Amino acid sequence: LDACLVCDERIWSAGREVARALGDVSAAEVFCETASLDSAVVTVREVRAPKRALRGLDQRIARLVGESAGVRGVRWRVGRSWSEAGDPRVDLGEVMAHPRAGWTEPVRSGLFRQANPEVNVMLSEHVAEQVASASSRRIVEFFSGCGNLTFAVAGRTDRPIRAYEVARPAVRLGR
Repeated sequence: LDACLVCDERIWSAGREVARALGDVSAAEVFCETASLDSAVVTVREVRAPKRALRGLDQRIARLVGESAGVRGVRWRVGRSWSEAGDPRVDLGEVMAHPRAGWTEPVRSGLFRQANPEVNVMLSEHVAEQVASASSRRIVEFFSGCGNLTFAVAGRTDRPIRAYEVARPAVRLGR
């Protein structure tokens, strides 16, 4: 891919930089996230590559984090082992459209969120408006993550909300 219409440039740049650092890795799942107002973190899962391609991967990623102004940290997994470079945590209080009170400590990266903070604010406001004006007695949200839309809706209605999520780390944050 050469461009993404939804991601902001900071996220897109971070993904490209990490992809270059991965070098000859044959396959990987790469998740880029806004970590704070001025930086990004990248989580790389399911790295598959011949052993020769993995040699020096730790050093390449550590060098990238040290030299890049926009990449705050990277977490990556080869097999069952996780490694980290820099600070791969996310400041949810800064990057969520409607952060939950008490979210002051950064959390480990890898939770799904909208890729563009500005679009996320517009999306959550639109959803909250639509749900608040609906006539239903109850509200149910499936795949609610750590509550991005749930908390936006909760701020606009007194109706009960039931949110469902399967990712345990997201559930822990949303409680």
